[in-house]
Amino acid sequence: MEEKRKPGRPVGTKRHDPETAKEQRATFIVRKDILQKIKLLAQAESRRVSIQGDQEAAVKLKVVVNDALDQYVTKYEKKHGSL
Repeated sequence: MEEKRKPGRPVGTKRHDPETAKEQRATFIVRKDILQKIKLLAQAESRRVSIQGDQEAAVKLKVVVNDALDQYVTKYEKKHGSL
């Protein structure tokens, strides 16, 4: 009988990129209208970057989300002090 394979990345195939080592996968529930706007922002930024002739032609959704969360935390810490 064949062993059933678990979903996801096979064991031992993790990427060892220093940038992704700082990241952690997370799941959030977001309003549909906000998610749609964030996706549109990422698409618009991708087009803007590719028009300017930059090497990195795609702005990933995670970059837009990271930027938004970073701005929120920075604003909060300015008002309430460091976390």
